Amino acid sequence: MRTVANLKAWATTKYRAGHRRWLGSDDLGAGLELSYPLNPPTETIAAADTSAVIRWASAWREVGLPSGVSLDWRQAHWRSLGTQQLPARVNVRGATAVAALAGTSGQWHMLSGISARLRQRWPSAAVANALPSLAAALLKLDDADEQRLCAVVEWFRDHPEPGLFGRQLPIEGVDTKWLERHSSLVQRLVAAHTGSAELGLRREARRFRVRVLDASIAGELLDFNAPTSELGRLDWRPQWVLISENLQTVSALEPMPGGIAVHGNGLVVTELAAVPWIAGARVLYWGDLDSHGLAILGALRAVLPQTESVLMSAEVLQRFNHLAVADPTPRRGPIGHLTAGEARALEVLRDGDVRLEQERIPWPFAVATITQALNSARSQHPGCPPGSGALPT
Repeated sequence: MRTVANLKAWATTKYRAGHRRWLGSDDLGAGLELSYPLNPPTETIAAADTSAVIRWASAWREVGLPSGVSLDWRQAHWRSLGTQQLPARVNVRGATAVAALAGTSGQWHMLSGISARLRQRWPSAAVANALPSLAAALLKLDDADEQRLCAVVEWFRDHPEPGLFGRQLPIEGVDTKWLERHSSLVQRLVAAHTGSAELGLRREARRFRVRVLDASIAGELLDFNAPTSELGRLDWRPQWVLISENLQTVSALEPMPGGIAVHGNGLVVTELAAVPWIAGARVLYWGDLDSHGLAILGALRAVLPQTESVLMSAEVLQRFNHLAVADPTPRRGPIGHLTAGEARALEVLRDGDVRLEQERIPWPFAVATITQALNSARSQHPGCPPGSGALPT
């Protein structure tokens, strides 16, 4: 015997599973028809606990059902208990009725309302097909946001490849922060109109922190931030470049002959390969000793084959194992362009899903290891980075 509470739970499941799909239908789910059998008791069950059956039937008689929901009754002719009227099935017509049973009328009213307005404004199959996947984002819009959304989408539809910064959009009430918060929603609706999610906005060039550790290389230009387009115009000839994933490492390094330190900025570090004075120098890379750091190293070595790692070996991990911590999001899958020693480090890291951040390695030890690598006189092959064997004591 299914109860009113069972009906609500069923409706909640149906709503969660179906409300996005209903947004894509032409009638927004108005023609939906569902039924929920109540599994009325048999004569044997009723005779065993008549009071429970009476309470169950009474609950269904007294329940208030929303519009679009009806209750079917059937007669049961029982030899021991006579003729009884029993609730047999709940019939539900329309997505609005499902939402009412589920207790989500307000949410559905907002979703179906904005979807209906967008479809009326933009009557295309592409827009209708996009709406189901946009449900969560649409729920976050207030009335003013909805108007801004329509204006922004239509502006990008009519102005492909505008070449402006977001700050320059000539749409009242729309600023950079608004566009960032709603960028995915805007892109997908623009794509429904144009076939492309590219908005054609200008982007601020990514800037890299650079510290010149030898003043003879660059004169007074010692510490600055610049995009690769500007870095590439500098006529420098450093002997070596240390790329570090830790900004404070770049800041803390003392002057050293022949060198420049650059902050790598994660996976975008590969952009530095376009800078001639980096591509032509000896390149050392120091990242976090974890699966992500080794993936960045592999990506960098793919574009700068001479890249040598420092402080990213199994030996370093073993020496400072007590400073390692659990890695909550280890990188899975193959990582290319690693040396044998780096691959061993990756195996050890993955065995325990741990990571050793740069900052946990004592600074004197780190500087000594970097200095040892720089002073290594033996000829280096990209597959055999200096400093990957014996450690300083």
